[in-house]
Amino acid sequence: MTTEEHAYTFLYFGLFGNMDVSDPPPFEFTVDDMHQVAQKFEITNYVKLEYLAVWGRRTSAPSGKFRIVVTRDNAGVPGSTITAVEVDAASVGGGWNWITVSCNVILQPGTYWILVYSTSTTQYRVGASGNSIVGLVSTSGDGGATWSSESARDLLYKLQGYITP
Repeated sequence: MTTEEHAYTFLYFGLFGNMDVSDPPPFEFTVDDMHQVAQKFEITNYVKLEYLAVWGRRTSAPSGKFRIVVTRDNAGVPGSTITAVEVDAASVGGGWNWITVSCNVILQPGTYWILVYSTSTTQYRVGASGNSIVGLVSTSGDGGATWSSESARDLLYKLQGYITP
């Protein structure tokens, strides 16, 4: 291996929450441009996060984008944005499916949030567990200005990444 090549040890392919990806899931959150939902997660190593997915569907006419954001933790609520990826509303169907995005970002050990919402009035539903697995979901009804804990829920999401050398 040359000094230009990097070897990554596969580690973070995680399935978090109650992975009952049924139609419909045990619980749902509605998101749009004002209603946001976020899932807290922690990592203990440097991780190259490559893919992130949430279980969801579009529930109104398509316009704008579905946005998935990874943020830092700010005293127990979503903080500054690390990366944000948008998916065209028209490409998110009306049936339940994994909405998967490529992230390609390196995260340091710490606490982060996966934040989802719409860039328009288009509504989406994102799936959640029916009981508290970890209970790290927060919701906002004012575009992210204030947050409320949903301690009995976890989003249905998955992360895929690698420990960095």
